[in-house]
Amino acid sequence: MPTLNLFTNVPVDAVVASDILRDATKAIAKIIGKPESYVMILLNGSVPIAFAGTEAPAAYGELISIGGLGQSVNGKLSSTVAEILQTKLSIDGSRFYIKFYDVEAEKTSVLSTLINRTNAQELKRIVMIILKGNLKLVCERLRDRSQRHKRQLHGKEVIVECKFDGDRIQIHKNGTEVHFFSRSFLDHSEYEHGMLDIIVQSILVDRMGFTC
Repeated sequence: MPTLNLFTNVPVDAVVASDILRDATKAIAKIIGKPESYVMILLNGSVPIAFAGTEAPAAYGELISIGGLGQSVNGKLSSTVAEILQTKLSIDGSRFYIKFYDVEAEKTSVLSTLINRTNAQELKRIVMIILKGNLKLVCERLRDRSQRHKRQLHGKEVIVECKFDGDRIQIHKNGTEVHFFSRSFLDHSEYEHGMLDIIVQSILVDRMGFTC
């Protein structure tokens, strides 16, 4: 949802505010290429602002969008909003400053920094946290049958059971080879001495993974 937050030291009455909200909504939707129903405009008048050492009519804006922004688009948005403010509030274009936030670009920058500053083990944990927070979105987007997990298993049989909250260990069995993985993906070989023989004798499936 593109969101434009505008602040100005000029008093704004209801009629003028309505005109600005309408014109800004149409302009932003057209330039970014998103429906008007997705656009939000917040207009704050009579805000104390000093710009270039004076309190003459001025305005400040912040536009946040999930994608759709860029050097060319930002230039068009800046000039268009400045024109609206000059027409409706007599604010000179040179006294209007707008800042842009591309959520996708910000996220990419943060993830890039994390990747460069973390080791493999830490990165696995971070990925796990991110996927957990976006699990609903992932499920909604995985609608293409050709991309379902079943095809990636190459026809192998898989046994699945519910995972409950709390401390747990995920056990992977491949014949007589057994691994005990914690929630942080660490293989706890110290459990083999007390559990290996029991698992191999009790679980007849040759290859499987389960949680306990």
